[in-house]
Amino acid sequence: MQQLLNPTHRIRDPIYGYIWLTDTELELVDTPVFQRLRRINQLALTKYVYPTAEHSRFVHSLGVVQAATNIFYEVLRFNPDIFNNDAQELQKHLQIVRFAALLHDIGHMPFSHAAEQVFLDGNFTHEDISKYIIQNNPSISNKIKKDGIKPQIVASLLKGKPLKEYSLLKKFISGEFDADRADFLLRDSYFCGVKYGEYDYIRYAGSFRIIPDKDRQAVFAIEKGNLHAVEAFLLARYHYYLQVPFHRTRRGFDIVLERYFNDLRERGRSVSNAVQEGALLRLRPVLMTAVTTGLGLLPLLLATGPGSEIQRPLAIVVLGGLGTSTLLTLVLLPSLYAWIEGRAERRASSPLSAASASA
Repeated sequence: MQQLLNPTHRIRDPIYGYIWLTDTELELVDTPVFQRLRRINQLALTKYVYPTAEHSRFVHSLGVVQAATNIFYEVLRFNPDIFNNDAQELQKHLQIVRFAALLHDIGHMPFSHAAEQVFLDGNFTHEDISKYIIQNNPSISNKIKKDGIKPQIVASLLKGKPLKEYSLLKKFISGEFDADRADFLLRDSYFCGVKYGEYDYIRYAGSFRIIPDKDRQAVFAIEKGNLHAVEAFLLARYHYYLQVPFHRTRRGFDIVLERYFNDLRERGRSVSNAVQEGALLRLRPVLMTAVTTGLGLLPLLLATGPGSEIQRPLAIVVLGGLGTSTLLTLVLLPSLYAWIEGRAERRASSPLSAASASA
């Protein structure tokens, strides 16, 4: 890595050992819009099925930077003339990939994918929000420009069609064998304590080659001797999806609140009334769960005997997370629902909408 970008900041990570960042990348990480990812769980409500799945979109985004860099270098090892062997071009292309990897999830909403179905109503995805932030948030776009790179180029790797000269880079970020999937399979499996997403990462990262297609355009190909590694990756992904994000209990959690809100709407309640009634109905079970869990942690919090120096910080962290998740469930999620649905209702009742419908 040092040979192209000379990153000087390293972060400990259980998957890769170290994740290396450049000065500009660290500045991006330190922005408030990126720091908010610390409070968005990578697996949303899956932590109620696998209690140790408390990792965030923040650490996943850092991991994707490392995975994308590793795959880039492995591709470069076997295709040294990929960018005409121009050191400046190589450096620029790698930095574009790393920026896109770092910022690919910056548009995620609370509760990750579960919230998209409620708040974005299928019209947009978190990638659309990520693109908008990269191109229009000055704290992000200005830092990217400082490295001589256009934010639009970085955003195009997340969604849409990039310029021809950057089309190959999109494969590193958003494709069937991208760095995003490479990281979340290993990371989610590690933090859930399951084996479903594990695969031979080192062999997998070195599996890809660049070859020309029938139109003489550079495309990804799998080296024949590494087919078994890629097959293992695909099988791991299949079993992971069955047992982690699509676990039946997790899916139940995802739909309960949305179904109740929508049910109230169908009975003729306004958005604000539906939100208030839904939040009040969920108040007792949510608070009861939070209070009983908190009381169970009190002995750890008040411990003074041997081992208390480990138990007290653990209790503080768990109680803090419990309080935050309770506020998210009872306050933030209903507020966001009311805001999004309220806008939709206003648009539907506007004169312009009525005129369009009659036309």
